Amino acid sequence: RIAKWAVCCGYKDAECLMHLVACVTLRNGCAFTHLEALVSDEISAMGFAVQKSPEVVSLDLQQCLSTAADRLDGIRPDLIGETFLIRVVVGPKTRSEIKRYAIIARALAGADDAVITVLVRTAQDLAAGSADHPSVKWLRQTIQDSANIERLVRMANALPESTLALREIACEIYIRMVELRREVKDESEENRNRLAISLNNLYVRLRDLVRDEAALIAAAEALNLLRALVVECPDTF
Repeated sequence: RIAKWAVCCGYKDAECLMHLVACVTLRNGCAFTHLEALVSDEISAMGFAVQKSPEVVSLDLQQCLSTAADRLDGIRPDLIGETFLIRVVVGPKTRSEIKRYAIIARALAGADDAVITVLVRTAQDLAAGSADHPSVKWLRQTIQDSANIERLVRMANALPESTLALREIACEIYIRMVELRREVKDESEENRNRLAISLNNLYVRLRDLVRDEAALIAAAEALNLLRALVVECPDTF
């Protein structure tokens, strides 16, 4: 349907409009105030030959998708939108993994929380526990690239409390979080407490994966940190 609409609107490459629809879906929708910037950035980044202004392309997009009061929605229901998203972002076999993830990275830069929510939901719905599913690869790459603890916290919060399909991802989030907390050369009570909490959460995720030795090491370190805090600050801990 979108490809046919693209032809009717005079696009030489229907993939352009399909790509933009996928980008809106990846962001879980897009406010009208940000739509033209998204269109302009993606057309430039992907190298689409379009003889229309971002404003006109934005109007064409609004004919493809549902609109709310102030925003354009992604493809619904979610399963259809997620499947469409994977098909478009993966693209042809000649498209490298680097170029595929670049699409995800641009979306994360513009709508971090929404993109994480969509990727987690897509992995839950479609990956069936496979580490090779594109959504899982993109989540893993996002974890590896994250130098921001707050983003990792948001990723952890986006996961279900008990997850089978994404338990490896959950573990990797806390491994990365512990790494970043160690890199902060801050021996304050608050930072040591946060490190202990991250280690305790890592213990839980490692235990879920039956990686018992590593889980006990994480638990023991968390316990030592907390014991020291109790001695130093008994009123607080």
